[in-house]
Amino acid sequence: MSDPGELSAAAAWETASETTATVRQVDTLITTRDLAPEELETLRAAGAWYAKYHAVRIAELADDPSAYAEHKREKFLTLVTALRKLGFEMALPDALRANERQAA
Repeated sequence: MSDPGELSAAAAWETASETTATVRQVDTLITTRDLAPEELETLRAAGAWYAKYHAVRIAELADDPSAYAEHKREKFLTLVTALRKLGFEMALPDALRANERQAA
């Protein structure tokens, strides 16, 4: 038998969902010059992974005229532009290349 003092799974979940945390704002501006080469490479790799992971979904939205799809495309293209500025050359999905040419 279980100890009567132990919380059931439901009670533990309820307790955990009521827990709060305080996160303080970070006021220190960090630029790429402040990053070690390994940190910058890790940042590039993480951004590239994220962009490649979402490229298919973004390409599916290429012809969608909704505000949601437009927002997602703009955010994706901003990410690709930032990665390129960090030295990572990333190809766009074919469905988005026309958008890139129009923006240039």
